[in-house]
Amino acid sequence: MKSELIAIPVFQERISPLFDEARRFMLLEITDGRIAQKSTVTLNQESAALRVAKLREIGVTTIISGAVSGYLSRIISEQGFMHYSWTSGPVDRVINQFMAGGLKPAVDCGKPCRGTGRSCGRGIDHKKINIQEKEADL
Repeated sequence: MKSELIAIPVFQERISPLFDEARRFMLLEITDGRIAQKSTVTLNQESAALRVAKLREIGVTTIISGAVSGYLSRIISEQGFMHYSWTSGPVDRVINQFMAGGLKPAVDCGKPCRGTGRSCGRGIDHKKINIQEKEADL
């Protein structure tokens, strides 16, 4: 029996727009490809990093979120979570997309984005973009 615990930050029945500020999470226990249990928890830890640590302590293995800072994206990655970031919309629609295999995990490329000097954590394949830019220069 394969089981995983998924956390989704929620705000008014939608994916919370910024994971860094989220305190309410829907937890989904997925067993053998089906939702076995749904619950909601509120985490009141002072910092987003402590909330991520609490999710790990609870047993969460996967996080589906909206926007996330580069700093927190790195923490999520370092803690070994599977992370699907930059999702939006009603929670039920996003759950259906996830269950159907329609979400793509984030990849922290480690390259700075938008001139911030920090990694974007958006799952952008900068290698592919750089190759396309070089081909365009030819």
